Amino acid sequence: MNLRTLRWAILAYACFDLFFGGICGGFFPLSPLAAAQFTTVSGTVTDPNGLPYANGTITATLITSASPTLGGFPYTPPTQPTGLNSAGSFVMQLADNTQLSPGGTQWSFKVCSAIATVQPAFGSGPVCFTPAAITISGTSQNITAQLTAAALTLTARNFGKIGVFGSGGSVPLDAALTDFLGIWKSTTEALVSLPMPFAGTLKNLQIHIGSGGGNAGVDYTFTVRQNAASSIITCVISGTTTLVCADTTHSIIVATGDLIDIQCVPTASPNPVNVNWSMELDP
Repeated sequence: MNLRTLRWAILAYACFDLFFGGICGGFFPLSPLAAAQFTTVSGTVTDPNGLPYANGTITATLITSASPTLGGFPYTPPTQPTGLNSAGSFVMQLADNTQLSPGGTQWSFKVCSAIATVQPAFGSGPVCFTPAAITISGTSQNITAQLTAAALTLTARNFGKIGVFGSGGSVPLDAALTDFLGIWKSTTEALVSLPMPFAGTLKNLQIHIGSGGGNAGVDYTFTVRQNAASSIITCVISGTTTLVCADTTHSIIVATGDLIDIQCVPTASPNPVNVNWSMELDP
């Protein structure tokens, strides 16, 4: 090939690459073919208690038996982690396993929590997990189910049970109105409901009122409320001398963030009294 012919060949190749894309992109890129080779992978990572892996990372690793090619060209898989947002969600672009050679490739994902995803003393510190390898294909694929099924808990399990408690404060129970008890009392439930710090079993209700009690034949009925609905945990203080009641039989399952308070319903205008309450939360 003489020099003139070589120049024309180079010019023709440059024009094709500029206008029609080739493998480098151009004014008219061959995007449908290129897009078909990649999958938009998304998901949200939460632990068994529903806590998100907020601000953690997810790293994709290609499992292959030989150097991979995509569309006839060498393919270099990603090596850097992708960040998870505050909800534990992510989006990334990965090569479609059905378009890669050799056949039978899959993607492996390693998820790691951030250092302070859950603060001490409840947090277990940074944790990482790797679910079973996943075949990625198609235009888009959500892998939330696979990730969540393999996720490790973000809360420490060595702190055991804790106490949840509150009172009516310095203001006595109302003798005619329904009160709600949190750290203090109110006739408006939303003002006193306590969010649960982690998922678990809430049980062992204990109530203590101040001296003065009720009147003969009248009482206060205490009921644990979960997300503004009455639960099966309840006890009654009645008469003039009884100062305590308890329900050690019933329990409820709570999720992280569930709102808990104690409803107090008076009967027949008992004497106003102060009140304290406590319960046990087992993780």
